[in-house]
Amino acid sequence: MLNFLLSRTCRLLPLGNVFSAQRQRSWFATVALWLTAGFGAAPAAEPIDLDGAWRFAIDPAQRGEENGWHQPGLVVRDWSEVQTPHCWTIDPRFPYVGSAWYRRTFSVPADAAGQHARLAFARVFHRAKIWINGQL
Repeated sequence: MLNFLLSRTCRLLPLGNVFSAQRQRSWFATVALWLTAGFGAAPAAEPIDLDGAWRFAIDPAQRGEENGWHQPGLVVRDWSEVQTPHCWTIDPRFPYVGSAWYRRTFSVPADAAGQHARLAFARVFHRAKIWINGQL
């Protein structure tokens, strides 16, 4: 079981971990995981599509990382559920511009032990931090 967490910043000023003024950006999460026999190798198996249900929370105080939102054991009952691809800047439930977090748990097939994995983000627009099992 892997815990996968994506922290995304979408702000006017400043842009979280980015130090320049930016216009508001749209962001869509579309993620796939490929298991490969080695770095640079062609995919050894079909990708695992990670679109679908994700947990989502806005972070207006920019304290999610400080508060351990990237840790695998975090209880996220109060986080919203969204379906990816998702863009909170156009989702009427989240009239907000700023940092936000996406979170999902998924399993990797047992026969993938010892293989490299590659995450592919087809629609991450702008900047993101990725944690897997609490590791950046």
